[in-house]
Amino acid sequence: MGVIEQDSKRYLYVLKDGKLHEKVNEGTKGAVKRTHEADDGKVTEKWELSYNGIEGTISAIELFESDYGTNINIDIDEFTVSLKASSGYGEAFMEALPNINLGESVTLKPYLKKGTGRPSLFIQQNETTVRSAFSSYDVDTKEWSTLVEDYPQPDEKTKTKNTSEAWRIFFSMRNEWLKDYLIEKGLITTSEQATAEEL
Repeated sequence: MGVIEQDSKRYLYVLKDGKLHEKVNEGTKGAVKRTHEADDGKVTEKWELSYNGIEGTISAIELFESDYGTNINIDIDEFTVSLKASSGYGEAFMEALPNINLGESVTLKPYLKKGTGRPSLFIQQNETTVRSAFSSYDVDTKEWSTLVEDYPQPDEKTKTKNTSEAWRIFFSMRNEWLKDYLIEKGLITTSEQATAEEL
């Protein structure tokens, strides 16, 4: 008798070009070599395939702590899409998550917003764009409204100060609030929770 190996997941991650990338072996059809230099000067080479988006059914969502920060790992069919939680991609996913039906197929497409180049994530389900469950923007009044009680909005001090540091602090605080909210609602697990459940 022997063991049956589990199928390994295929990991996708988003780079500065606003596309999903998958590390593959050299010689893979369509793969492109990417050279990366780390902060310590170490140079590595990877062969990657790139995709505009992914469509499938989400089976699990987990927050994963790494040496590089917190990632949201989203299992979609045979893939795991890994988004940096503090990025525009991760924030857009977390904000839309309560409005996603996890039992149905969903489309995720990372993109860079025109004009600002800020990263975001287009999410579609049943031919309808899935929007934030926490706030909405009124085009006529040019105002944001809060849809969930206690969802953090910038205070007047942050708006008046209007510095990159003030906004960085605000978005960091809101990001933590979002993660806590989604964990509390059972929409996301943490790597510690997943380990405990497996024992």
